[in-house]
Amino acid sequence: MNEKPKRRGAIVWVLLLGTILTIAVFLFTLLLTPGLERGCRSLLEQRDAPVFLPTDCTLTERAPSGDALGRLVAERSKRGLSHQSWIACASPVGAQEWVRAMEADRRWLPSYVPGTYQWRRTIVVLGGRSQVSVEPQVIAEVCVMPRWRYIRQIRGECDGKFAVWK
Repeated sequence: MNEKPKRRGAIVWVLLLGTILTIAVFLFTLLLTPGLERGCRSLLEQRDAPVFLPTDCTLTERAPSGDALGRLVAERSKRGLSHQSWIACASPVGAQEWVRAMEADRRWLPSYVPGTYQWRRTIVVLGGRSQVSVEPQVIAEVCVMPRWRYIRQIRGECDGKFAVWK
């Protein structure tokens, strides 16, 4: 009869020790592994992205129709992004002006994927060529990168290529 309480007590101590060791290892890796340096912390602040919109362009919730929607959704899904809004322009001139402004604004970094620009966690995916239409045409999708992936991306590069976002 005395053997069962002793075994149960030993099992409890082993489980308790295992839990304490797991917590200690977690805290050790959290505190001693290189994390975000102090200069990176400002890049984690929530701020609205500096999206330039010409007079005939606007942010909208109305999704494009046809193959433009398929292309944008495929690009967003491939990159693991979350949808935020669409950018629509009433005229091709406004669309061209918007694209030129994105290319000229040094805060928006071009991605290795053509037609995508990034400012902090915000990613703008261009929709390609717009068709001639009477209605405003969606020319881009504004997306958001997951926070954990953004932290992994900027780690060690805050004073390098991502310094323009400070």
